[in-house]
Amino acid sequence: MELLRIDTERCVRCGLCAQVCPLVIITQDEEGLPAERENTASRCINCGHCVSVCPTGALGTVHSSPEDCTPLSPKDLLDTDAAFRLFGMRRSVRRYLPEPIPPAELDRILETAHMAPSASNLRPVRWTVVEGAERLHRIAAACVETMRGSGNDFYAGFVRAFDKGHDVILRGCTTLVTAHSGPEFPWGQVDCVIAATHLELAASVCGYGACWAGFVMRAAQNSDEVREALGLPEGHAAHACMMLGRPALRYARIPSRGPVPVRRFAD
Repeated sequence: MELLRIDTERCVRCGLCAQVCPLVIITQDEEGLPAERENTASRCINCGHCVSVCPTGALGTVHSSPEDCTPLSPKDLLDTDAAFRLFGMRRSVRRYLPEPIPPAELDRILETAHMAPSASNLRPVRWTVVEGAERLHRIAAACVETMRGSGNDFYAGFVRAFDKGHDVILRGCTTLVTAHSGPEFPWGQVDCVIAATHLELAASVCGYGACWAGFVMRAAQNSDEVREALGLPEGHAAHACMMLGRPALRYARIPSRGPVPVRRFAD
């Protein structure tokens, strides 16, 4: 398989593509042009680093071309303070308005989450989106039934609250998103959590609230009814469940978390 697609007139022989290739597939020939190391093209993980780093758009691969990519410029960089505030302003939202998220905006949030890093770029994360009050209530009720039958006193208060009409499972969210993967991916759980974190931040940027649905994740481990209601394929595990919706309130400040508990070692 011939991996690289090179526009020799645009290539400036900078060698950046060879420097960033994580599997050392790309080298430079005698003229300085990008070249494939012998019998290595099949190892390409389609990470896109080589295409992304090329300053002139001279390099493409059998997997992607510069035209498929979104161009970047220094103007696209966020102000540092604004970026840090973005991380701090993220809150776990547990009160939502009844209006759903428009499909186009939800798609954009999911597309952003799809850009999250993945081990060896295997991209095992699959998503299911559940909307609609009836199906969401079915999921919440199924989760409560796993609590009710667990014999764990910790859940007793949540069960009583739900029985009285308080949704302590999904908190009135209008969308539930689950990141899941199959058992054939050893890093699937980690990749799902990373992608869900991107999803949460993307939702916050768009003005929506998000909260990890830990009760749903736990129930999905033990209940076929919950897994079926979530729409999980056979053999897939729900590694991350996220409530989404329009927040019913706004936060006015970022709370302090105190000193960072870090230990440093250096020569």
